[in-house]
Amino acid sequence: MESHVIELTPAAKKYGNLNIRPCGRDFFPPDVFGGSSKKAGLGVPITLKVDGLPIPIQTDIPKNTTGRARWIFRKRKWVKDFVRCHKLHPNDSLIIDRLDKRTYRVRPNNKHLKVIKKAISKKLYYKTKLGKIYLGDSLKILETNVKPSSVDLIMTSPPFGLVRKKDYGNVDADKYVEWFTPFGHLFRRLLKPTGSFVIDMGGSWNPNQPTRSLYLYELLIMLCQKCGFHLAQEFFWWNPAKLPTPAEWVTVRRIRVKDAINFIWWLSVTPWPKA
Repeated sequence: MESHVIELTPAAKKYGNLNIRPCGRDFFPPDVFGGSSKKAGLGVPITLKVDGLPIPIQTDIPKNTTGRARWIFRKRKWVKDFVRCHKLHPNDSLIIDRLDKRTYRVRPNNKHLKVIKKAISKKLYYKTKLGKIYLGDSLKILETNVKPSSVDLIMTSPPFGLVRKKDYGNVDADKYVEWFTPFGHLFRRLLKPTGSFVIDMGGSWNPNQPTRSLYLYELLIMLCQKCGFHLAQEFFWWNPAKLPTPAEWVTVRRIRVKDAINFIWWLSVTPWPKA
């Protein structure tokens, strides 16, 4: 199996322009090189199996208007997802393996992963006969200490995308989906084929107006369309003990009712998860 190490440049992280020139022309079939645009004609696509992403990428390699290869993949959006998924930075590297004539695997360089593991020390905070609690960056602890395809269930209630900041820290609703995307890719990678991901989320109001934020629904769509989950079922937790907030709309002007439910989504890797 032939492989090549590709260095990540700032342009790759920002725009998805992955420089594949080091692979050389013989690494790819000749007919994969297409025109400078769709109108000029596409090359015969190759398949990229990208570690951490659920759906293989079908792409060709474009040429410029003078007929020379541009040495980037025509489809580039997945590169930024790959970079976020594996917490890569400029000057880190990835490896492209040729599996057969038209199929390739894209994976992070193991040397990069070893450096991460050395830099992270998992701190055992508390344990009982039933389990353990670790204190630290959850993304880093999970990706360095949990084997892929080894988990039956991930259940979490992350900080909500609220208008008002909490002491424990939370992301604004308009940035929430981008913040949670690396978690979605990681959870998908750690779960068994029959595994489930259950997430409890509270809603949020838009700033200075009596309307609701759509971030919950945007998050659900991202997890299904981008990370490859299936929505097995939705549940609603009714909590009558919730305070009547926001007070401006609920208790002062009385033009809205209080937010008294949380959304609980049961997501799965397969449409037929272990129940």
